[in-house]
Amino acid sequence: MTEALTVADILDLRAYERVREQYRTAVIARKRLRRVALGPIMTLVFESVDTVRFQVQEMARVEKILSDEAIQVELDIYNRLLPQVGELSATLFIELTSDGSMRSGCPSWWGSSGRSAWRSATTSCRAPPRRRTPPLWSATR
Repeated sequence: MTEALTVADILDLRAYERVREQYRTAVIARKRLRRVALGPIMTLVFESVDTVRFQVQEMARVEKILSDEAIQVELDIYNRLLPQVGELSATLFIELTSDGSMRSGCPSWWGSSGRSAWRSATTSCRAPPRRRTPPLWSATR
């Protein structure tokens, strides 16, 4: 079982700044090996303790999160990405690079059933929909 990250696993901002470039380079290299292109604009990145720790460190840095309580809030969110025994966990990136592509593509995805599926030459699986949350971005802005 993948152990959840704790506050003790996250460096404070000053300590992280001292190692950030080296750490970032190493994690990006690992992510490259964990990336699967699904087409011209979609990519999966399979998560691990390293990728999740990096995400939390970067969020703490950008948001200037200083308290253990606030770091724990981030960990509670991101620890859900860690795969458990017999599981894979991946983040789906939809790489839209212009306002026009976001306005034309996003509305059609919001109307989807919320289901995910994986299909290969030899097997397939479906993920049940998670609780729907409102979109963070609106094409009508």
